[in-house]
Amino acid sequence: MPPSPTKLLFTWEETTLLQQELLKYKTAFISKYDESAYIRFRGDDLKFADVQNAVVGGWFFSTKKLIVIRSVPKDNHPDNKAPTSEQSKTEERIIKYRNEIPEDHILIFVSYKPDRRTKGTKFFLDHATLKEFPLLNEKELAKKAQELLWTLIDAFTALKLVEYIGVNGWMGTLTQECDKLRHYCEAKNIAQISLEIIHDVCIASQETDAFALADVLFLDTKKSLALIEEESEAKIEPLEFLGRLFWAMKLIIALVDAYDRGIISATEIAKEIGVHHFPIMKRLKDYTTYKTKIETIKSCYGQLLQLNYDLITGGLPVEGFWLEMKRIIANE
Repeated sequence: MPPSPTKLLFTWEETTLLQQELLKYKTAFISKYDESAYIRFRGDDLKFADVQNAVVGGWFFSTKKLIVIRSVPKDNHPDNKAPTSEQSKTEERIIKYRNEIPEDHILIFVSYKPDRRTKGTKFFLDHATLKEFPLLNEKELAKKAQELLWTLIDAFTALKLVEYIGVNGWMGTLTQECDKLRHYCEAKNIAQISLEIIHDVCIASQETDAFALADVLFLDTKKSLALIEEESEAKIEPLEFLGRLFWAMKLIIALVDAYDRGIISATEIAKEIGVHHFPIMKRLKDYTTYKTKIETIKSCYGQLLQLNYDLITGGLPVEGFWLEMKRIIANE
């Protein structure tokens, strides 16, 4: 039996392109049907009972629905995990009662990094239409940069842009930097982006691992706080600082996850994560410490996401950022 055209599995880790595709589905659906027929379940608030009611509850009186369910099948990506009990019950229920799901329900399952060896993942790979969003290589990213910047950038300069900002396969960072470049060119009435403009406008790659805080984060709290104080005194832009910190923390979380799944070589871990092997080599020796503190690290990451949100929305004044930053790291 071929995979169902109305049951889709969106997977792999290029989350920006994945989100763009999800938005296309949502926009097209809402333009044709009532917005109340669009239902989504995030991984962090996945509730078995709610999903059950939406998917198979009341199916005798079913109407057209678009239902997006994250972390089914089980997701190993740190940004898309669900409570284990809720996730497992939801996955099992969908598999067991798959034949009771109305045909006119469009279900999109989102799992960035599922374990393809598990029974659940194998089921969805067999029964759902697969849409993969792999990380892009440098040439693919450069082509995307040209699409985002239209006539403002040539192929050679686009490739140099990708190298400079070190996006490691991620479209999110590239999109942000291209937006900055486009607005800059519009404001300055510039017709063509040069390497000099890229260096003036964009944030350079953290691939060199020059951000010193990343080397002591969760290993030496005293040094971490001292480095935060230095960044504060140097009047570093808070959002730029957080961008570097998120990069370092995601690297640590992904390293622990890969190692726990039996990938223990720095080269193989780097390939799995999609980064250069050098920062992995530097941190691999501290795996045991990171593993011991992994829940604390994830909690800290969540608090920093909230801090980032508060900063962007104005909920936290810029002058209060560094004090809050120290508080979070001091409690690691």
